[in-house]
Amino acid sequence: MSQCRRAKKYALTLVEGTIAKNYARIWSYDEEIRRSNPGSTVKICVDAMPDGKNYFSKMYICFASVKEGWRGGCRRIINMDGCFLKSVCQGELLCAVGRDANNGIFPIAWAVVCVENKENWKWFIETLAEDLQCWNEGQCLGLIEAVKEVFPTAEHRQYARHIYANFRKRFSGAKLWQLNGYGCIHSVATLAYLNITPDGPYVDPMYLAAFFHNTYKQPIHGMNGKNMWPYTDLTPLLPPLKRRMPGRPAIKRRRDASEQMGKHTISKAGKKVSCSICKEKGHNKATCSQVTGSSKQNGTKKQKIIPSQEFVNVTKGGGDDEVMVDAGDALETTVQEEKMVGVNGQV
Repeated sequence: MSQCRRAKKYALTLVEGTIAKNYARIWSYDEEIRRSNPGSTVKICVDAMPDGKNYFSKMYICFASVKEGWRGGCRRIINMDGCFLKSVCQGELLCAVGRDANNGIFPIAWAVVCVENKENWKWFIETLAEDLQCWNEGQCLGLIEAVKEVFPTAEHRQYARHIYANFRKRFSGAKLWQLNGYGCIHSVATLAYLNITPDGPYVDPMYLAAFFHNTYKQPIHGMNGKNMWPYTDLTPLLPPLKRRMPGRPAIKRRRDASEQMGKHTISKAGKKVSCSICKEKGHNKATCSQVTGSSKQNGTKKQKIIPSQEFVNVTKGGGDDEVMVDAGDALETTVQEEKMVGVNGQV
């Protein structure tokens, strides 16, 4: 481990504390939520060992104001999904969100579990149904099976963002009115022309302003810092045991075939090129007038000289005749002629 990484780890330890100390304060965190927000639901499950140690297993949180807001003004649609926790605390985050009258995301409840499976999803959905009191009223491992057991009469839909985007491109707003219950621009214009108020049988009451205000009427009260949390006599919890999956751990998320994207290239359409010689725009150095003009004046073109590795031109006897001979023979001939030269320079 490098010195910079050790310094970063030491700084995070000073600011956040050690993992064991944070897990040991979970019971106090539970009491603080109940004190600051009465009526909230907090459930913590532990794994008790024969040696008396208790390890963290899972935790569920749902604030009281969120329950009242969902009952008072949200649409009767609940979206559920889970994601990995890739920080120091490994595990899974399960969440349930709703839709308010303005079609905005409304968080309802969330839970932290060690692994995403049918058992944990069933526990999460049963606790959520008990909180929202919605008995008999997305693709993850175990979610579909858990929904079938807890909500046997509920309609289950898959996440289809791309299908919805294509649907909006092809069909007009009037079709959305039939599906969602709120009017399009054509229907509103028609009602205004007929002097009819666009409410009552024309718009679902869920989209009225009163429902939207009921959703956010109850606030979530703030909590004290952890140095002011109440003390409990319960056995402090330890971090969950590390669960190693079989095989080599994956580094990147597995993408679906529809998510595969090619290399992104930037188009140069409409961009004027600049010459690196005359610094003018509209041409490059290959078509620059300064370079082509100088070449015409000289009457010659630069040619690339490629030296021959096998043959060279050798002039013999001081004449004008040139003979193409092998490079090795030319070298031997030159050495022999040098030996035949006398002191007076005569051969």
